Amino acid sequence: MWLIGAVARKSRTASWRGNFLIASVFLLALLLAGASWFATTTAFERENAEASRDHAFAVLGTADEIEIAALNAIRGERGYLLSDDPEFLRPLNDAKLRGRFLIEQLQELVADNPEQAASAKRVAAEFNALIFRVDRIVELHRRGDRAAAHKRVRNAEDRDAVETIVADLQRIERYENSRLAKRTLIAQKHGEANQNYQYLLSGVGIALMILAAFAVSAVRRAVAAEARVRSELRRRAMTDELTGLANRREFMASLDRAMASARRSRRPLSLAILDIDHFKRINDTFGHPAGDAVIRTVATTAVDLMRGQDTVGRIGGEEFAIVLPDCSSADAYAACERLRLAIRAADLEMETGEHVSVTLSTGIATFAPNDTAEQMIALADAALYQAKHGGRDRVLLAA
Repeated sequence: MWLIGAVARKSRTASWRGNFLIASVFLLALLLAGASWFATTTAFERENAEASRDHAFAVLGTADEIEIAALNAIRGERGYLLSDDPEFLRPLNDAKLRGRFLIEQLQELVADNPEQAASAKRVAAEFNALIFRVDRIVELHRRGDRAAAHKRVRNAEDRDAVETIVADLQRIERYENSRLAKRTLIAQKHGEANQNYQYLLSGVGIALMILAAFAVSAVRRAVAAEARVRSELRRRAMTDELTGLANRREFMASLDRAMASARRSRRPLSLAILDIDHFKRINDTFGHPAGDAVIRTVATTAVDLMRGQDTVGRIGGEEFAIVLPDCSSADAYAACERLRLAIRAADLEMETGEHVSVTLSTGIATFAPNDTAEQMIALADAALYQAKHGGRDRVLLAA
């Protein structure tokens, strides 16, 4: 009887071990399938995050260029009103074509989102209204009715139109940033979930620990890639890709901070806007890579010559701006004059072996306690155009 019992016990033990082994293999298969599913889902969400990032960059970049086109339209109008020189209408005419092209591009980018599409449609209507107002002012001035033209300028019709355009563009940008943040958060959560799952795998046993090590390594790479993406997003949101300087959005934020500080401390503040003279001629003669090299040279020289607390930004194609905290108009003039002379003395060699001389025109505005950023920029812009109209390669203080 005891032998039968022992055989029965061994049979039961073998059956239990066999069932345990089968259950372990089945569990291992489930865990491996789960690991594969997590990895696939994480990769999918990461791809979605990257696609959202690329889409956001395209929308944000297009919105920025539309804003620049609107400002260029006003700049051309103001330049013509100030100088009576039809040459200053070129920025206006270029802005019309460029702005409408960019708005069509923006509408294509956001066509799949009704809310964004509605905002883009408003931007198109507002931009056309702005061009109509600017054309009307130019036409009044051209016909000799300068009083009516200047009255419209004083009524700030064109500036109000630009502010409306900017507000709608900012609404589009906020939506894109919000959607990108949500998509990035989803990808991050999937990465974290994947990591936690790999920790579970590590507790199954030595055999699963080897598998978990590879999974954790993959997760770390994913997390590092996400960190790089976030870092790149922050960098691109704040800097100009060609020069590494502050881009327009970051420069405006820096100017706002400097103005707030100047109001609190009652210390002087100056703003300089610089433009490379005859830049289009360089592009047309030597090509866009040469033009990019000139822009980088100006950027590098400006950073080297300015103080550590000064903010140098690229706010347009060949246009730069500098915030100079704790700097009077005389000191700002001296600093910009040093930069002008340094650029003029620079001997730039093109890829063709030819040498080209580059000059800068600069307008400087000094902060008053009641000034807004837009007012300071308008003053510096007006001085810049006077410098251009007066023969270029010079620094002028705003009146």
